[in-house]
Amino acid sequence: MPKIHGYAYGYLELTNAGSILNDLRSHQNASLENAIHIQIQNFQLIYNTLQATYDMWIQNLEKYRQICSLLKLFSNREIMILIILLRTSNAQNSIRNHFLNTLFSFKDLN
Repeated sequence: MPKIHGYAYGYLELTNAGSILNDLRSHQNASLENAIHIQIQNFQLIYNTLQATYDMWIQNLEKYRQICSLLKLFSNREIMILIILLRTSNAQNSIRNHFLNTLFSFKDLN
């Protein structure tokens, strides 16, 4: 029989409230663990997709560097910046606009 501050509460035994609460807690924990597991799988899928896209981009870039020797003068990062800057976009939240706003939002570094 559960006791709180020296008092015995017999009605908890009669209604099996303790076991009901334990079952509810177990169910909530299982649901939470399942939701976390699903979210981890989603993040792993996103990561794998991004990794595969990046690997393909690097392979294509190396192929184009063999075709056009001018690309050998630039790093991967510089080429990505050139792609961002040369791409036309009308969207307000485009990558180019965000990049340029970030680049020119810094105060004079001199």
